[in-house]
Amino acid sequence: PGSIAGAGSGDFHQYRNLRIREEARQDLLEFNYREQKIAEEFQALREYNRKTVEERTKKKAMKRKKKKERKKLKIEELKLKQKEETNEKSENEGEEKGDPIK
Repeated sequence: PGSIAGAGSGDFHQYRNLRIREEARQDLLEFNYREQKIAEEFQALREYNRKTVEERTKKKAMKRKKKKERKKLKIEELKLKQKEETNEKSENEGEEKGDPIK
């Protein structure tokens, strides 16, 4: 089986061409595999970066929302305080007016 004695003169060229084609096919398969691997790694990295950015954005949005709520609460407290002061002031004025009458 290892000997090619008695083979015709064209058999070697056919074998050589067959071998070259097979090597080219193997190289192409290997190239496609490497390209696919690179693409998968890129997509994984891209997805990781997208999630990271999304989480960061969400966190910052929550922080802005809390800040806005604190500001709104503070404004409401100030309005309530001013309202109480005006009520106290009007009560004091009413008492002052009432003193001379008594």
